[in-house]
Amino acid sequence: MTTARNVSELRLPWWVQPLNRVLLTLNRVGLPVPMAHVLRYTGRRTGKMRDVVITPFTHAGQQYVIVGIPGSAWTPNMRPSGTAELRHGKRSTAVRLTEVTDMAEKREVMRAYPSIQPPGVYPFRIMGHVSSSNPDEWENAASLVELFRIDPAN
Repeated sequence: MTTARNVSELRLPWWVQPLNRVLLTLNRVGLPVPMAHVLRYTGRRTGKMRDVVITPFTHAGQQYVIVGIPGSAWTPNMRPSGTAELRHGKRSTAVRLTEVTDMAEKREVMRAYPSIQPPGVYPFRIMGHVSSSNPDEWENAASLVELFRIDPAN
């Protein structure tokens, strides 16, 4: 598999939307799914509550989420206020998401990701970010993704 050279070449696998609908439904009835969490946020234009499935992970004691397709619908909603609710089954936590713009931090986190969350490598391979779990390849893919740090809201 060849890797994408720019953002316009990135594509979500066809099965992501149907899978996300199932994960959202399981979460609504209180069944937590390993790795999959639901981020609930307020739409910046509509003011309506929106839900999106994310797969947060922890690196060096800090929680992060990688956005595989930059410009995904939920990311512009996070930038202005950064506040949201992170749900996992019946558990819910108020959080603040901050976009990581420091390339050194992005490269470090991306380099670590395949060893932290091996099952998460597969979707990124399908999208064309990487072709393997090689940490060097993941570090180089840092420019193709958006990365958000997740902190408890205070």
